[in-house]
Amino acid sequence: MKIKQILLAVLCSITILSSCKKDKTTEPPVNYTDEQLGVQADKVLHYSFNGTLDDESGNNLIATYPNNVTYTADRFGRPDHAIVFGGSSNMTTLATPSPKPFITGMPFSISIWFKATAVSTSQTLVKADGGEYNTYSGYWLQLGAVAPGTMSFSIGNNSANNSTARNTITTPAVFTAGNWYHVVVNVRGANNMDFYINGVKNTSCTYDGSATSMVFCSQQNQQLGVMGVFMGVGSIFEGVMDDYRIYKKALSQEEVSALYNFHPQQ
Repeated sequence: MKIKQILLAVLCSITILSSCKKDKTTEPPVNYTDEQLGVQADKVLHYSFNGTLDDESGNNLIATYPNNVTYTADRFGRPDHAIVFGGSSNMTTLATPSPKPFITGMPFSISIWFKATAVSTSQTLVKADGGEYNTYSGYWLQLGAVAPGTMSFSIGNNSANNSTARNTITTPAVFTAGNWYHVVVNVRGANNMDFYINGVKNTSCTYDGSATSMVFCSQQNQQLGVMGVFMGVGSIFEGVMDDYRIYKKALSQEEVSALYNFHPQQ
């Protein structure tokens, strides 16, 4: 009887060890929800593009896509964690709801990761509420608009199409094709904007234009944000974008660094 009890105890120990080993191997290797870092209360919009167009800010600003969505690997090599934009032969425009209900003026900031196929032509990454109807309004972020390799961010006051209707800050020619970049733009005022490139504030930017305010477009059907194109079929972006965020505040250096230095938990 004693021998049977010993054998039974050994068998139970083997079963427990085997089950523990099995449970360990089924644990998920990577945490895909940890992109929710940084300030949360002031976040207006957040597209992680982790296989979805959902807004992770909690404001339900879900994006829409007129064609089939194509996802690709992000800067960490994770499949289906970034979104592809094509050129003129495969135009891919992403429509985003207007941030107007949440951004009533300045300050605000945007943050985005991108990798462009080319940097020699004018390409729009993001645009909100404006640009059409022969006026400048809202804001827009363009690559190569002033010169190849530069990036420009503009605000408009929804008036006539000339220099008094907009104000633009432009970086030096630091961007090259085929590389991932993180860009943050802080907008505190018309002549008080900052460009952060890969976590570092660029102090060599220039201004153009004389608008002193930002006004969203008054046309009803233009109360939208857009990614990948400017006016209809103009200024088309070709490449990959990821992790687009809008905040209703200017981000600090510490917050910019946290966004740039993010790495998935292993």
